[in-house]
Amino acid sequence: MPRGKPPAVPSHDLVTPRQFCWACVCFLASVLVLQICILAVLLRRLSELQSLAVPEATAHAVAAAALAQQLEGSLVRAAAPHLRAAAVGGVATAGSGLGFDGRNLALGVAVGMSADSVLLFLSSLLRASDCDVTLLVDQPLDASLLQAEDLDQGRITFETIARPLPAPWEAWPIEDARYWLFKEYLNRAQVQSKYDRVQLSDVDDVAFQADPFAWLAGADAGVHAFAGEPSQLVRTDAKVADFLRECYGVGQEFASKQSLAAGYVLGAARAVAKYADSVAAELESHQGCQRQGVHEAMHNYVLRREDPGFAVTVHENRRGPVWTGGKVPKGTLILDRDSSAVLMEDRKQYTVLHQYTEHEDLWRRLTKRFLKSHHERLAVLDCSAFDVEPGDMPGFDLDHVPAETSKDCCVACLNDATNCGGFAFSEGRRHCWLKLVGGIRRTAKRGDDMLAGLKIPR
Repeated sequence: MPRGKPPAVPSHDLVTPRQFCWACVCFLASVLVLQICILAVLLRRLSELQSLAVPEATAHAVAAAALAQQLEGSLVRAAAPHLRAAAVGGVATAGSGLGFDGRNLALGVAVGMSADSVLLFLSSLLRASDCDVTLLVDQPLDASLLQAEDLDQGRITFETIARPLPAPWEAWPIEDARYWLFKEYLNRAQVQSKYDRVQLSDVDDVAFQADPFAWLAGADAGVHAFAGEPSQLVRTDAKVADFLRECYGVGQEFASKQSLAAGYVLGAARAVAKYADSVAAELESHQGCQRQGVHEAMHNYVLRREDPGFAVTVHENRRGPVWTGGKVPKGTLILDRDSSAVLMEDRKQYTVLHQYTEHEDLWRRLTKRFLKSHHERLAVLDCSAFDVEPGDMPGFDLDHVPAETSKDCCVACLNDATNCGGFAFSEGRRHCWLKLVGGIRRTAKRGDDMLAGLKIPR
């Protein structure tokens, strides 16, 4: 039988590659649309739950938010898988490991501080950043002081600390016990579910020249810590070195590393919460090391050990975003042309100024720049509310501030009407020491330039 051509297959029984691809695209598009609809429903439900005024709504809202976040992440990855690789450290894009709404929180403890110290912190931060601020305090600032500085009170929360603190924390100095306060607040307020990034910092010696969270957006995830001067090694920082030997029996493995300044860290919310947990745990498990300032050694130990449980990035002092001024030699600051900003060695502006109170002239500049109400009150108030005489007032310290005249002291004390009962002022040192209620004035010594003012009871 002659070999012929095989019978042709009818064309309507074939699916061409192009038709198959279009079918796949349509199917995937349908799935994507369905997921978007589900996401919209979840987000609408979340909005409804958040508007409820009953406590039971909180847990459901958090759960809905978490589910919505997971679904949103899967949608973005399906539509644009390259975003995971493109996410740089702290950028809150798909796959970054940070939050999903771009909110940032600055958290601090302000106990036993003058109103001016707290106002300078708030004024410089809120003028630079759109973050929220929570301060754990013994006494909230009067709203009139915040209003006088034109501060957005909607972004400021004062949470009064309940005293006494639970054992063993009441026995610790507040600068050490604050790590338990940080830990407790971060967990209780569910900060990790509400904020992408968190800053933990001192209040009375920190000021801001720019938004710290804007800088952090382009940095690695984890916790960011900041070294002092290049010469400030652990072995030359006597306090840190001694505490490390006393509390841990270690020191050599840290000796050649730069000492890290406690009092300012920031980073991804989850990592910062782990950091606070770790330092609090070290303090609690080393109660035999209970000394003023031991937290500095715990801070270095947690961040320098082999596996802290979170990523750590250490920045140098002269070229990093945070200037730590405690050991910077006086008179060596690099300022911009109009002396309004502190600069790095490469003439870029620092974002954060830490320990600025060690530099009197810089402190004055910051006070002049950020405390508008202080100068307005200085123009209209006098010292008639005080009995001012030559003398001193040992002890009863509340805070200290730079002062050109005794009138600066009067204004600073009046700003803290609840706690401040007087002041001591040195004309030669151009400085004022605010005193708690109950201080006793002593007669000035021969050749002394001190004035002491006691608030007159009314």
